[in-house]
Amino acid sequence: MKNALQRFVQMIFGLTLFELPGLNKLRIMAYRAVFDIGPDVRYLSNHVTLLLGHRKTGPTQTPETQPHTIKVGRHVGFSANVQIDYVGGVVIGDDVWFSEGSKVLTHHHVLGPERVELSPESMPVAHLIVGDGAWIAARAVILPTCNYIGKNAIVGAGSVVTRDVPDNTVVAGSPARVIRVLKPEEYTVQ
Repeated sequence: MKNALQRFVQMIFGLTLFELPGLNKLRIMAYRAVFDIGPDVRYLSNHVTLLLGHRKTGPTQTPETQPHTIKVGRHVGFSANVQIDYVGGVVIGDDVWFSEGSKVLTHHHVLGPERVELSPESMPVAHLIVGDGAWIAARAVILPTCNYIGKNAIVGAGSVVTRDVPDNTVVAGSPARVIRVLKPEEYTVQ
């Protein structure tokens, strides 16, 4: 029932109509009512989709991340068309920004004798923790093989992240690689 309510809220309040100044606050209130979203959301644009596509049973990964849950910190921003699959569990820290069209995947299907195994038992899931101050740029894709996006990390536009991203780094490419380590003055709020 909760999953149906979440989908309904996203279907109605995800419309472009709610981009109007007063209505965007209503969108944020609706999302906050059905998801664990912290106060003071920076921005929540149209067509932001938080997906629970499958129900996989099994042990929890860590105390912070429970399967089938998403926790969003303070001052987080979601641009248009962001999709987050939280089957494996997602924890998003404070001051995180998801740019337009970025995607997070926490599960995948394995190849088997019949091509793709679709049963929940053959579906590996992974949790994801996004550290405070991270920025996921436009059209970046975070695959389920990544469990951690570091604090103050930047994922370049169009990147495909297949491994954990260290704190205070810039990663880019497909697959994403560290291209720069940030200096403290580049990520510290003045």
